[in-house]
Amino acid sequence: IPSKYMGSSLNMDMIKNIPSQDVFGLLAVNFKPAGLVEMIKLTGADGLVNSFTQQMGFNLDDVGKATNGDLLLAFSDLKATSDSAAPAPGFSAAFPGMNYIFSVGIGDKASLQKILDAVKKMGANSGEDSMIHYVMNDKTFAIGSSPAFANEYLNGKSNHTYDFADKFSGHPAGFYVDIHKILSFFSGS
Repeated sequence: IPSKYMGSSLNMDMIKNIPSQDVFGLLAVNFKPAGLVEMIKLTGADGLVNSFTQQMGFNLDDVGKATNGDLLLAFSDLKATSDSAAPAPGFSAAFPGMNYIFSVGIGDKASLQKILDAVKKMGANSGEDSMIHYVMNDKTFAIGSSPAFANEYLNGKSNHTYDFADKFSGHPAGFYVDIHKILSFFSGS
């Protein structure tokens, strides 16, 4: 990818707005959306992609315009949850539960809305009610483990600091996993 499509600095506000101090996994990226569109065009798949997406009410240009290039995926609050579906009679099942947030910065709200409308239409055509709930304002689109968690993220009042965040500042991407926290959970410590 040519350097003109490389991202700049991460949007650190996206990280500090995570509504939990107990983050155990995070991926944050800043990219130029035009680079994504250009990569699809270089593969020669743009015609196929446009043919498919136009039937749904948007096109490849809408995909490139929908985001400003800020992306975040974070996992927090690892905890055990029980489930009524035990593996066998007499056994109880405990599964990991967690909160998550997936967020993208909005570039062009009208283009993003076309994509969201297409996704809703696909869900309606399949006869299923969507289990995914999203929230957005003029700058940010977010999907969370619950509507409350996503709304708290979007409100931006958390202002958390994390030890790893200083290492991300000024870079176009950052990845963090707290292996110790994950292993401690599974070992029961």
